[in-house]
Amino acid sequence: PVLVQILQGDPDLQPIAFNGLAAEALGRLKSEKAVDGLIYCMWLDDHLGRNEVAKCRLALNRIGKEKVVPKAIQTLSRKNRLVEARAKKYKFNVGGLVEAKTAELLGDMPSPDSVEPLIAALTKDEEPPPTVMQDPKKANAFVMGSVQRVISAANALAVIGDERAVEPLAKLAAAKDKALEYKLSAVQQLAFLGNKEAIAPLWKLFDTEPSQYDPVSQGFRVQLALAIANLMDGSDEKSMAKLEKQVDEIIAKVEGWSK
Repeated sequence: PVLVQILQGDPDLQPIAFNGLAAEALGRLKSEKAVDGLIYCMWLDDHLGRNEVAKCRLALNRIGKEKVVPKAIQTLSRKNRLVEARAKKYKFNVGGLVEAKTAELLGDMPSPDSVEPLIAALTKDEEPPPTVMQDPKKANAFVMGSVQRVISAANALAVIGDERAVEPLAKLAAAKDKALEYKLSAVQQLAFLGNKEAIAPLWKLFDTEPSQYDPVSQGFRVQLALAIANLMDGSDEKSMAKLEKQVDEIIAKVEGWSK
């Protein structure tokens, strides 16, 4: 109990290093009673922006996913009262920071139970409040938090490797109303996930013609090509033939641009 009290201590009233030392000790003890405090500690920053997130995550990993994953899912679903109270107090209850850090923790300890909550975090469509959009600094923080939420959730889903993640990641990659960072993350993590069911939807995106004068569309196709190449093993003759045809067409098109 004393260590948990130090762990959850206000970093503006005690050195943040104390929180880290308590986290290390609690991790060695592997006590389930420390889980709530260790999760809460992931959102404790001092006035200089310093934190002990890495030590808290390591401690939670030492305690083990059987005891930690249910609590982490509760936090990801925005039902952790301690974290939500701090998020509201320090105005990071919108924008994705809570989901991003929790998704990273769930990526440390892959569990099928995390898949659906992670998909919900990945596909969450959150509108910034007017007060946020009126402040450029807050608006930028909101956007960066949202991007990190998507990246962290996509990465955790890829680490888990469950086929349920293929469809939502493919939809995100194809979304016309999403920023490039979202789409790239979805494409890259589909390749990492390694399920061949992702090849067909990626091929559809690859068929979209890039613009000669738009390096963004060309760069996106490069990432699509890399993802498809990582997912293919050469055993599907039809896919290999299509790949060769695509390569020939791209070479011809690029040569045409240079003339």
